[in-house]
Amino acid sequence: MINDHDLNHQQIQVKTDELKQLHEQLTQSVDRFNQNFAPLLVHKGQFKGKQIFIYEFSSIDDLRLTLAHEFGHTLGLKHTHNPKSLIYPRIKEQDPKNFQLTATDLALLNHTN
Repeated sequence: MINDHDLNHQQIQVKTDELKQLHEQLTQSVDRFNQNFAPLLVHKGQFKGKQIFIYEFSSIDDLRLTLAHEFGHTLGLKHTHNPKSLIYPRIKEQDPKNFQLTATDLALLNHTN
């Protein structure tokens, strides 16, 4: 009986090791895939020439935030690296209901004048 238990335990351990190895291989494959194929970014809005185009919004607040972002581009502002900034490339940490210009946005605005 004990030998059966030991054998069963060994089989489970072998399977566990095989699954860990498979998991590692799959993780490496996913990492290689992600390095080779960048995700396609879908723009919610775009400033082109003298027009602002809005392609997507989920609420009136989201629309206002997207328009404010694109309006920043009409003023000549470039994207920032601050995720709370209105002119950050993606809506991330901005508050859609009560967004405000950050110090980063104001510095860009003052720099363009």
